[in-house]
Amino acid sequence: APRTWELVRDLRSGTAVFTQPAGPIKCAGAPQKIAYLAADHWRRQGVLQDIHIVLVLPDPVMFKVPVWAAQLEKVAARYGIEVRLTSELVSVNGRDHTADVLNNSTGTKDSLSFDLLHVVPPQSAPDVVRTSPPADPASPYGYVDVDQYTLRHKRFDNVFALGDVANLPTSK
Repeated sequence: APRTWELVRDLRSGTAVFTQPAGPIKCAGAPQKIAYLAADHWRRQGVLQDIHIVLVLPDPVMFKVPVWAAQLEKVAARYGIEVRLTSELVSVNGRDHTADVLNNSTGTKDSLSFDLLHVVPPQSAPDVVRTSPPADPASPYGYVDVDQYTLRHKRFDNVFALGDVANLPTSK
């Protein structure tokens, strides 16, 4: 966080790219929050008009709760943020300061030059869980196969899982 703040604080012009990975993450709003906080800082510093902000989101909407999605669309518009829906970061060339973004709807890939890149990496269960028998074989993320109402494992009666490692139909 301190290094991120330093990069945000020092950017006066250029392109800032913020990404959210496909798949469940601990806080679905976090990748957007940092973009809005940075945009507001740049607005207060009088440099927002000199910074092109790109927000790369994997879903077809900004947020899965419609009332919040509508508000976030207004926030992005107010800051002039370019929102790329159904898109994801697929590669980064740090030396050349380029990021490849794939639009999953159209199949097109764009290479974006950046001056600041904030990446939230894909998340999964820890290796010790992902490679263990309690892992859900249908989960590409290796989360534990539990009943969503009891948190008891579906095959091992003496195993319970809770928190981010449980394969539940919720955000992490």
